Amino acid sequence: MTSIGNFSLPSRFLRKNINVKSYKYKTQLYTRTMNTIKPETETELSIITTDYVYPTKLKIFYNTNSTYRNCLRTLFKMNSNNFPKFDVDLDDETRDENEYDMDSAAIAMNTVLGDISKNSLFLYVLDKAAARMFSTDREIGLSILFSYDYLDVFHNCLVFFYTNENEFTDTTDCYVELLKRLS
Repeated sequence: MTSIGNFSLPSRFLRKNINVKSYKYKTQLYTRTMNTIKPETETELSIITTDYVYPTKLKIFYNTNSTYRNCLRTLFKMNSNNFPKFDVDLDDETRDENEYDMDSAAIAMNTVLGDISKNSLFLYVLDKAAARMFSTDREIGLSILFSYDYLDVFHNCLVFFYTNENEFTDTTDCYVELLKRLS
């Protein structure tokens, strides 16, 4: 992923001799490419809508890799039309692992990060999660919190935060549970 402002773009958008320019207009991120060899060939690469509202009514339950990935697809509102296409037959597990919409994931994660980045409790868990990968990058921490081991309890924290922001404290049950898992 390559970050442009607060947005991340999949690496496939970046190629040799291509400059990516982006600008935000209302709630859409317009991304344009310009061939650096032939600047006159600037074309619009994509329009990525950034209208994302965290699904607070979604119940998260998983006990297998497959059900976890389905929860993540639903949570990030992934579009199956954006899943990679394969010319070869893949086993079910491999196909399931690759059914991932990077654009939707980036939009969802950037929205969540923006929403929680002013809350000291979330900053603490983002730092703690990032440290599990020997990092201080809060985006890495967010990725860890959306991983199999933490998604269920992190989702509960986000739901509580989005629906009762003023009541979200360091004694909130789901927050205490998240800290325990991160320890």
